[in-house]
Amino acid sequence: MGSRRFVVAIGFLCAMPGLVSAEVYRWVDKDGNVHFGDHIPKAYEAQGETLDIDSGHPSASERKSAEAIAESAREAADAARAYRHEQEQRAEEAGAKPAEVKPQQAEPQSLPESPGPGTRLTHEQQQERYEAQMRRYRESQRCFAPYKVVGGGTKGEAFKHCTPVPRPKYPGVD
Repeated sequence: MGSRRFVVAIGFLCAMPGLVSAEVYRWVDKDGNVHFGDHIPKAYEAQGETLDIDSGHPSASERKSAEAIAESAREAADAARAYRHEQEQRAEEAGAKPAEVKPQQAEPQSLPESPGPGTRLTHEQQQERYEAQMRRYRESQRCFAPYKVVGGGTKGEAFKHCTPVPRPKYPGVD
């Protein structure tokens, strides 16, 4: 029961970051055990050290990157729902069950041409290239959607009909 209270107390402190001390200390006791805490006992002040702990607040660039990824995920989810709906309608019109309708092969869409070696793309060109790559990626995800297995994974036959396309990176985000 005591450990349960400890876990609840830690959970409460983690949920309320303003209540948690920003400084964390580390010290080794006389038996060689390493300890961490928000203060060092007087007996161990000489050997204790302050640890540099990241506050966990993302930087502006990390937020922008996360927002771009989240937007891509929302678009992919919307595209998968639209594709599934389209497949169900097509199956209904054909009088078949949705599982009997084979998805269309993702048609490769051309990407904006790459400049020659040593030439840099403008921001607009990078954005245009990224959007074209995202269109190819979403089309690939739509093609694979009917072959997804509950719990993760993809049926092997999907690779006969669909072309895997890796998720593109947002321009300027490494």
